[in-house]
Amino acid sequence: MYGGIDIGSRTVELVLLDEKGDISIKEMVDSSYNPIERARDIVSDNEIKHLVATGYGRYRAQAGFADEVISEIKAYSISATHHYPKTRSVLDIGGQDIKAISLSDGDVIDFVLNDKCAAGTGVFLERVADSLDLDIEELSQLALEYEGASVELSSKCAVFAESEVISLLHSGASRKSVAQAVHDSVVNIVLGQIRKLEIQGPMVFGGGVAHNRYIQKELESELNYKVLTPEYPELMGAHGAALHAYQKTKSR
Repeated sequence: MYGGIDIGSRTVELVLLDEKGDISIKEMVDSSYNPIERARDIVSDNEIKHLVATGYGRYRAQAGFADEVISEIKAYSISATHHYPKTRSVLDIGGQDIKAISLSDGDVIDFVLNDKCAAGTGVFLERVADSLDLDIEELSQLALEYEGASVELSSKCAVFAESEVISLLHSGASRKSVAQAVHDSVVNIVLGQIRKLEIQGPMVFGGGVAHNRYIQKELESELNYKVLTPEYPELMGAHGAALHAYQKTKSR
């Protein structure tokens, strides 16, 4: 089999492809306090001909057990164009960062990365959901259901926004209105990143936040083009790395 492993700050994902290039095995585990050991554990259970690592822990993986490394930008682009060959851009909203990538015929033209602030990322949505005693899916559903007057979060900082959410609830705002305000804040932050590039559609949306139907719907509405989500958006980094391993080995 041919493997790709994405070692992130919060999770480790492994994708293994068979001789036809189809996904045979997929795993995702929490990084815990030692993501490299977690990665080594899930790799050691499988027989892999060529393993490519990506993510922030890729170089440590290469020193220990991976055969090769590629950037997350390249991994996401490979997976995106595999799923949707005509895609012109990629958006990844992960646990702690946002990546926007512009493509031409599958090649990376430009990209922007926001990893300095948690605002607009998965961890921000998780914190807000916890403060509302909800899970992520429930938070998204409340945002979809709300049809009243808009409530706005003034803070662009994840820490201050959490405090603002509590203040809004104490002032009488409904959980649905606050849920929608939080999602709109994420959408606006993401749009700010996307608009730093000359990005065109269709766009492939990856990362765990891509499961969020409200955010996907609002992005499509604001961008005026299709925002496409693969079956396993949270595995796109590992999948792209595995495809690179497969293609490189087969071309020898």
